[in-house]
Amino acid sequence: MSPGNARPTVRGWPGLMVELLLYVSLVSVVGTLVAYGLYRAWGLEHEWAFHKLVLRSCKLVALPLLGVWLHLEHRGGRAGWGLEGSFKRWLSELGVGMLMGVSTLLLVAVLLGSAGVRQVSAAAWDGGAERLAMLLLHGFLTGVAVASIEELWFRGGLLAALSRTGRPGAGAAIATSVLYAATHYIKPDGWVADGAVEWWTGFEVLAGSFGRFVGIGSDLGSFIALFLAGALLCLVRLRTGRIAAAVGIHAGWVLVIQVFRRSTEATVANDVSPSWQHALAGSYDGTIGWMAAIVFVLAMAVLYRWRPMG
Repeated sequence: MSPGNARPTVRGWPGLMVELLLYVSLVSVVGTLVAYGLYRAWGLEHEWAFHKLVLRSCKLVALPLLGVWLHLEHRGGRAGWGLEGSFKRWLSELGVGMLMGVSTLLLVAVLLGSAGVRQVSAAAWDGGAERLAMLLLHGFLTGVAVASIEELWFRGGLLAALSRTGRPGAGAAIATSVLYAATHYIKPDGWVADGAVEWWTGFEVLAGSFGRFVGIGSDLGSFIALFLAGALLCLVRLRTGRIAAAVGIHAGWVLVIQVFRRSTEATVANDVSPSWQHALAGSYDGTIGWMAAIVFVLAMAVLYRWRPMG
């Protein structure tokens, strides 16, 4: 199934990659200029760190610009964004997806604990049941918010925009998943002092936001796990035709990660030479590493066999 309700356009990958590069460039330029405008017009000098505002502004304009791209390709509407289906169907797929997301990452958490990578933090549980309830609530709300935005962006509009090669979305899923994994490594390297912000400062912030890519080779497991997570979500989107289940899975992952990170502590120091234990958890967030990559592959295999394509 191809996302969207328009007939797929057969076009080579060079053309699609040029369009993707143009889209990313526009997001960067427009987002940076919007950040500067907000910073000056709303007097945010003492309320917002400019380097954080730049990335958030880029995220803010990413969806509208993607909407323009889809409109130009006649692939907009609810189907193009993966929003088709009744409310009842959405709730059903959302619930099943969250159950799948929680179960897969919970398996990763249990395996990491069994491998001695992380251990329960006594200090984190001083609050007892009340703290656990707050951790669950915070993780749930964060998961729903993050998953809704990112799934609408990546597995919704972007996957639809790239699914125009006449194939069942495999190439588009790969490109989307690579970009999804890469965005997790974009982070400003330094603080911009108040009074030092000019219209071009945002471009300097973006240029200095790719330092984490240098260290990907030493922790390839995290990047591959993020790529496989994106691929799994793409597969779910292509199978169901909607992003509902993908939102649920993603929200479940975030929920488990939030609780796991705040209730446990690493047993392997991050500043020592990487060990096989450290590689299992990865250095991105202490959870997404080779162990998660293995579980994601198994989940995709089960999903593929459970509901064969075609």
